[in-house]
Amino acid sequence: DQIKWIPTIVANVIGCFLLGLFLSLSHKNILDSHGYILLGIGFCGGLTTFSTFSVDVFKLTNESNYLGAFIYLLLTIILGYIAVYCAYYLGKQLN
Repeated sequence: DQIKWIPTIVANVIGCFLLGLFLSLSHKNILDSHGYILLGIGFCGGLTTFSTFSVDVFKLTNESNYLGAFIYLLLTIILGYIAVYCAYYLGKQLN
């Protein structure tokens, strides 16, 4: 029951990775602003699950599972940032 939120973290980290890659490609002018909006905001926005993440954190705190909520919050933020960072610098290596 404690790990029901793992699929949400996975979806969010994948979305962060893709968004970082699209941002990098946009900065290199490989992806134009319309493509970035379509893929970054549209696709990644649909893939990631902020509302589910928020409800999961609410459920954990409502069940007094504060440690679980804290770990979930921390993992989501740290892994999401690492995914964006890695993808952005990977994208900078592409021609």
